[in-house]
Amino acid sequence: MIDQGLLLFLASVVVISLSGIIVPGPLLAVTIAKGPEGPHAGAWIGIGHGLVEIPLIALIALGFGTIFASRPFTVGVGLLGGAMLVYLGAGIVRARGALTAGAVDLPYRSLPAGALATLVNPYFFVWWATVGAALVVKASAWGVVGLVLFGIVHWSCDLAWYWLVTVALARGAGGAGRLPRAIYFCSGLLLIGFGLWFLWGAAGGR
Repeated sequence: MIDQGLLLFLASVVVISLSGIIVPGPLLAVTIAKGPEGPHAGAWIGIGHGLVEIPLIALIALGFGTIFASRPFTVGVGLLGGAMLVYLGAGIVRARGALTAGAVDLPYRSLPAGALATLVNPYFFVWWATVGAALVVKASAWGVVGLVLFGIVHWSCDLAWYWLVTVALARGAGGAGRLPRAIYFCSGLLLIGFGLWFLWGAAGGR
């Protein structure tokens, strides 16, 4: 039987995870842009996100969390990630007409897009170096079982949320699941905006 303290901790993980997930960010913008691939595109994006996140949890548990909060690391990720987000966002804005017509697709399929959007977001690493690291430390009080359950619960929240987003978008856009040009335009602008924000932060702004 699972310890009641562990159950309460896992319940808090759900609340904390969802509070972070629902805040708009690069991964949500990518999820919206990948909607035409079908209602299950969000699940693949969640899996791609997990391919980055699960190993990161293991590294934090091993004591590498301080690296992700260091200035050189966040600056490097901010510069590279910001430039990549601006590039991807501009591509979405330029191609929105062809995308809604089904003539072309974004450069990456849903799974690698989920992993890429995660890797280029410096605030993802900052969150894990602070809030996430505190949760990892708490989970380690229950040993390997606590860490494994924590990872599963947190990632399941990510998976469920992004899957729900593409399911909702597909139902709202008709059987083909194609989003109108306005949504593509907004998701592209969001990526450009986040990219510029990351570049500004890496250059010394706040």
